[in-house]
Amino acid sequence: MAIQVSLSQAQLDARNAIRQLRPPEPKIIIPPNVTKDLATPRPFPGSFLNPINYPGLPVLPNPTQINGPLQAYQAAARGPRLKFLAQYADGVAEHDLAYEAEALFAANQIEMASHGDRLFDGFEVPYWDFRYVNPHDVKDDPSKAVAIQKKLIDNGVERIWTGSQHLAGEWLLTPADLICARQNEYAMIMASPFLKSHIPAGKDMAKKELNLADIERLQQAAGEEMYATIDSAAALDAKVLNIFTGSTLWHSLYDFPPRVGTKDRFLQAAEKLMPFVEYAAKKGVVLALEVHPSEQAYSLPTTVRFIRALLAVNPEATRRAFRINMDESHQMLGGADPVYMVENLGADSIYFNEYNNEFPINTSLTGNDFPVTWIANHHHKGGQRVNDRPGASVYGDHEPLGSAMRTTQFVSGHLDNRKLVGGVDNHRLYHAFAHVGYAGSLAEVDGSQRAHTAEWEDKGKDEKSAGTLTARTIREMQGEHNTGTKQFDAGFKGDDKPKA
Repeated sequence: MAIQVSLSQAQLDARNAIRQLRPPEPKIIIPPNVTKDLATPRPFPGSFLNPINYPGLPVLPNPTQINGPLQAYQAAARGPRLKFLAQYADGVAEHDLAYEAEALFAANQIEMASHGDRLFDGFEVPYWDFRYVNPHDVKDDPSKAVAIQKKLIDNGVERIWTGSQHLAGEWLLTPADLICARQNEYAMIMASPFLKSHIPAGKDMAKKELNLADIERLQQAAGEEMYATIDSAAALDAKVLNIFTGSTLWHSLYDFPPRVGTKDRFLQAAEKLMPFVEYAAKKGVVLALEVHPSEQAYSLPTTVRFIRALLAVNPEATRRAFRINMDESHQMLGGADPVYMVENLGADSIYFNEYNNEFPINTSLTGNDFPVTWIANHHHKGGQRVNDRPGASVYGDHEPLGSAMRTTQFVSGHLDNRKLVGGVDNHRLYHAFAHVGYAGSLAEVDGSQRAHTAEWEDKGKDEKSAGTLTARTIREMQGEHNTGTKQFDAGFKGDDKPKA
């Protein structure tokens, strides 16, 4: 039975009010026999491509001018570029969402004057510490989402495109006894005031004073926070929510003696996560699991097996509301080729592979029965594989980021990472994105806006210069690699082949 989106009346009212505040989203209709490169911004009569004059800092115009029809057209055509506030915020507690929006607007003005296009189209907002958005407040009173949208518009930013709930998600799948044994380490990711309120009075996680029952209650609270975050994303009309999930199997990596029952642990994880996937499907939100060390999906094989396990549990909800958040640097951490992973996350690659017997699913589905690609968001963060350190392994060896003993370092998204030793080739990467449908004219297909989020974990560059560099790199790659609407040899097939 098809899943119907079911929002409360208050959520519907908030979402509709938010959509009225924003510039209208364009409907991109391409004639079937015409090929267009929609990733390249095109000024047209009456546009606001360069609304201000320099030199000097700009006198900021009305925000509705800069966020006018042209910019909305460009963002929908190429997929939006997003600033991840979990990393690029300046760390000053008083600087709230309005401050970040005003700062982004000013930076966009300067960039448009010098380069003809803005750096970022909006935000990916972290939900875990309530600094920018308290998901429980928005869940309880969806009208607060409208106030958040007004704050953004008043300060020159069009929207929150994507949210992230990594820290509450980390509690969902990991066995409670393992968390209990490491509770002093989990205390370091207790950023949520809601989760903190569920720590028993007089007990200190950092001193490992919680018992197993306490940890199980915290896991339940983390689930409540995930549901609240999905509700908040729905009210804010943010289509994608990036998540962590923890894992039923990461702790047993390279076990000795060998573990058995890996298939069961994938199914167990799928059954645990499915209530959240089903809830997201009913709210019109896509959960995008970041493929990351320590998560249920940390490589291409584990990603494929987890998606297939979810499809085996509930195929309709999985197709509607579960995707992947791709981060190339984490694949490099394990010695894998991130381009190969992108190429293998097309829809049919999930349905037809060596795991057909392990997780049997309906492989007769066609057309709209499955997504164009299983990627719903991209965290652009370069990785540098350093191969000339023979004493170090791919596991990081418990060395901090930036240590000379690590074989992999995180770097900013340079325009041409081929200049780095072992750097990922951005041209190959973005060409692969286009090939699987994550680009250009497919920007609004199957509920994913095809966003590229700039991330920063570079020990050798400050976050502001890294953010500018990464945004410009994404913009350049979007312009060069985009999804066309017609193959060059289409005219030679069927009835269209040349007549003798």
